[in-house]
Amino acid sequence: MNELAVLLPVRNAADTLGEALASLWIQTHREFRVIAVDDGSTDATAAILESHAAQDRRLTVIRTEPRGLVPALETARAEAATTNATLVARMDADDKSHPDRLAMQVRYLGDNPQVSVVGCKVRIFPHDRVKGGWARYDEWINGLFSPAGHARESHVESPLAHPSVMMRAQALDEVGGYRDPAWPEDYDLWLRFHTAGHALGKVNRVLLAWRDHPDRISTTTERYSLDAFMAARTHYLAQNPALAGKKVRIWGAGRTGKRLARELEKHGVKTVTFYEVAPGMIGRLRRGAPIKFWEDLEPPDGVPLLVAVGAHGARDLIRPALAKKGYVEGESVFFAS
Repeated sequence: MNELAVLLPVRNAADTLGEALASLWIQTHREFRVIAVDDGSTDATAAILESHAAQDRRLTVIRTEPRGLVPALETARAEAATTNATLVARMDADDKSHPDRLAMQVRYLGDNPQVSVVGCKVRIFPHDRVKGGWARYDEWINGLFSPAGHARESHVESPLAHPSVMMRAQALDEVGGYRDPAWPEDYDLWLRFHTAGHALGKVNRVLLAWRDHPDRISTTTERYSLDAFMAARTHYLAQNPALAGKKVRIWGAGRTGKRLARELEKHGVKTVTFYEVAPGMIGRLRRGAPIKFWEDLEPPDGVPLLVAVGAHGARDLIRPALAKKGYVEGESVFFAS
């Protein structure tokens, strides 16, 4: 049987930690360890962890000085390696796993040996906070299941909820484990998996209740800003062999397209043409490149096209239009928003 370790970094989560752990103890898949790294908590977190460890030998508790999420994850991963865990799952101290989550993800990886990372559909709670951008992201992330879908959308947004995933430990080793870049550490990891040729997938069932709250790290730190996400996309896009010619065209001359072009220039990639649907923008210059009408887009000619249109539903309209012109995703066109 595969050895499974659940990595659980925690800091000052006394209000929710008990619920999170309780959701693990009722898993239908029973063979696993939880490695909790208490990252310098000053509330009752340590006492809660010790109480649960006394009741369930599957919980290992490691206490450290406050160092941050990535060092805590790497500490947990190193501990998992001492037990020769072949699978590692993630869990956060403010979320709740469905009883079948681990069982279904272990089964998925067993049935899909080509997949290195598997997530699941998520339910964001409390429900009254799921609105606006969160609602659109919830719809988008829960609509991706296949490895092909995850690969296609890898440069659009983070396609997996971090606390929902299970990974092959060897694959995680191969891509260098967790790193601490200037952008989200989880999105960086998914992009590294994608760049290295590892497939990502998702169980088509809601198996994680993903808590949203005003103090969550993704809404309070600069590394989760729009600029930080764009920096991550362009860092890995610039490594793609298709961009080796150092020239691209961009569909979208608005704020997102400008941000994409600016970041690509930092990697020596020049935008030679922008394309737009808004008549009022046609004929102008953007960062020294002309803006043309989208219907004047040339057929594929070796200069890749990047789509930077973030409007809701736009990708569903743009994809068939590009297919008619002979563009192939992952080869001549890449969606980057």
